Amino acid sequence: MVVEHSIEQAKENVTLYFIIGFSSCKIQLSRDYKLTTGKGATLAEGKDAVMFAYVLSCIHDALLANELLVERDIGLKVVNLPWVNRVDIKGLRKAIEPYNLVFVLENHRSAGALAEHIFDLLSASRNQPLARRHLERFAVEGWPVCGSPQEVLKFHKLDGASLAEHVFEYIDIL
Repeated sequence: MVVEHSIEQAKENVTLYFIIGFSSCKIQLSRDYKLTTGKGATLAEGKDAVMFAYVLSCIHDALLANELLVERDIGLKVVNLPWVNRVDIKGLRKAIEPYNLVFVLENHRSAGALAEHIFDLLSASRNQPLARRHLERFAVEGWPVCGSPQEVLKFHKLDGASLAEHVFEYIDIL
């Protein structure tokens, strides 16, 4: 679906992320899902916070964090948003509207990526969508370590268990 879009429909540059190693993550999209520029797909519902992610490894760990948080009666909405620099502002505002906590997960440095783009869009938006919200990015800080994708994510505290702890701490503080 994404490759077809990149080849047949995209009018500008496109970046494809290829999987490094095996992932057991299976993403279930609704039958009527249609890839639409700038729009994300909700993969898990949650009542307490929302997390935007892209790339299979991040989505896998965001969904794992959701599962671990459900055990603590915390709901984390997980949205696959594969449009790093083309985000539909109306859809974004609608997605964050019920939440005070908004997280963006990236498996690399966040400079110039999705979190920065989302934060810039929201801060420049009318009607103050950031007024009562806490936005947090989870990304690689400093130099990335070497290892398997899961080892690297765990070291940088971007694996599902670490993400669940991060979210739990933010909910506990707020």
